[in-house]
Amino acid sequence: MKRYHRTLILSFLLWTVCFASLVYLNLFHPILKEDSSKYVKYRSSKEQKTPVAIFQFRQGVSKDLWISSKENRVYCHIESPSSDLHFDLTHTNPSLVETLSQLKIWIQEPHEVKYLRATSGDFNYSNHTLATHEAFLSAYKLTNQANTIFSCLAKDLTITFDESPLAFTASGFSAHLQSGGSL
Repeated sequence: MKRYHRTLILSFLLWTVCFASLVYLNLFHPILKEDSSKYVKYRSSKEQKTPVAIFQFRQGVSKDLWISSKENRVYCHIESPSSDLHFDLTHTNPSLVETLSQLKIWIQEPHEVKYLRATSGDFNYSNHTLATHEAFLSAYKLTNQANTIFSCLAKDLTITFDESPLAFTASGFSAHLQSGGSL
């Protein structure tokens, strides 16, 4: 019987030491207490977390756009060897902008084709605009054969895809108009 009491007392002491160790580690150990207070502070903070920006690199970009209006439907084809897609959530209005390098664009309207080549361009999906840099633009009238209407070089050229006909805005440009052609 003595042996039974002895085993019972030893078991009780062992469980008491284990329980006391757990209580010490959870409530009084300095490292765990510091981590716990950081967690509680993090969970109770009312601060707005800073939104992030998301990036994606693309290669071999090819896009087809159709712009419709009451008068007609315009077809645009955009090509670029590479682009960076940037989704920015840090502002009140999120923006999605794709920066294209060495881009080429073909725009087909009824009886007219425009060709644009630029070293770079920013396609803003929110505004439906393409802002290009160091651009070459030419327009051709489609009859039995393609006749050049005009060609121009521009430091900066912006195309707005929301309007019909497409709106072109340029700065730092020089143009060559074909004689007898009309704009």
